[in-house]
Amino acid sequence: MIKSLKDRIKAILKRNQIIYFIKYKYFNKDYRESCHLMASNSIKSKDVISQEMSLIKDYWHCQPCHYIRYRLYEIDLETESLLDYVPPYLFYNYFLPSHTIIGKSDFSNDKLTQYRLFKSKGVPTPRVIAVYKKGKLYNLDNELIDINSLNSSSSRLFIKPFNGSGGKGILVFDKINGKYYINDMHVTAELMKKELKNNCSYIFQEKVQQCDELNQIYPHSLNTIRVITHEFDTGIKVCYCILRLGRGGKCVDNNTQGGMSVNIQIETGYFSDYAITEHGLEKFYRHPDTGFVFKGNRINNWKQVLNEITEIASMFSGFGAIGWDFAISQSGVQLIEMNLGYGIDHVQISCGGVRRILNIYPR
Repeated sequence: MIKSLKDRIKAILKRNQIIYFIKYKYFNKDYRESCHLMASNSIKSKDVISQEMSLIKDYWHCQPCHYIRYRLYEIDLETESLLDYVPPYLFYNYFLPSHTIIGKSDFSNDKLTQYRLFKSKGVPTPRVIAVYKKGKLYNLDNELIDINSLNSSSSRLFIKPFNGSGGKGILVFDKINGKYYINDMHVTAELMKKELKNNCSYIFQEKVQQCDELNQIYPHSLNTIRVITHEFDTGIKVCYCILRLGRGGKCVDNNTQGGMSVNIQIETGYFSDYAITEHGLEKFYRHPDTGFVFKGNRINNWKQVLNEITEIASMFSGFGAIGWDFAISQSGVQLIEMNLGYGIDHVQISCGGVRRILNIYPR
């Protein structure tokens, strides 16, 4: 795909460090909050913080805003571990563009196109039963249908924007006595027009019957595994696995919607000692809703789960760096979606610096 002049200008401006970091410092709420907390930090002295930030700046050749954003001033790290945290400025502007198939970037955000690709490859994925566009509902054969004629036995439908991310814009329809409801209101054509944006297209996707094991951790959302794979000369490698969990009764697990994440040790399937939120950096040694303790627990049959994930990922050679979202259903692994431009903050906050694992070094 040939980028428009507007897109090319936007990319050039994003690479301008002065513009990038001015915008980051003034508009990134997490950074601004961490700046405020750093002033009252008692773990490291001002001299130590200054020395560490200078070290990072000299090494990566850009401002060390991520040091503040991730609150590394609260963590004792050896020099190499400190330098492992890759500045998002470099990750988004240089690493991802050179490790992602640029011509497929729009595909990454199109959930219906992804669904059809997954089905064509025989990949297990939640069934899409309808599409909503320009105020009308269609089946996948592009035939106009009514909400009451949806052919689904699922008790819950997730209504997702075609190009949505971070869980934004998702609605949930619950099926009760053969009819669909949202917030105790019967879903009609008129209600859909009110709830769904007319200038946005949506897919209607059936609920995944999540495995009992993940339901015990948190039963109200589909708790997905964010898997980071990169395609090296030796092939596709699983670099990180992170379990994303909902909380507070919410039906989505996205960090932007208040969810939390816990790192999964790839070799064993064991969880890290605590889960953490991407925004606010709250740590939870137990799930606040269920009391599930992360330390010492693991995903059962992890070897089989990882093998299924790896087998699916291997079907997509040529796509480059991918952030996958997998679910574990009652019958096995299901692929929810793939992201060619995944978030690096989420990974580094949950797992630590990615420099050596992803082979990212200063330009």
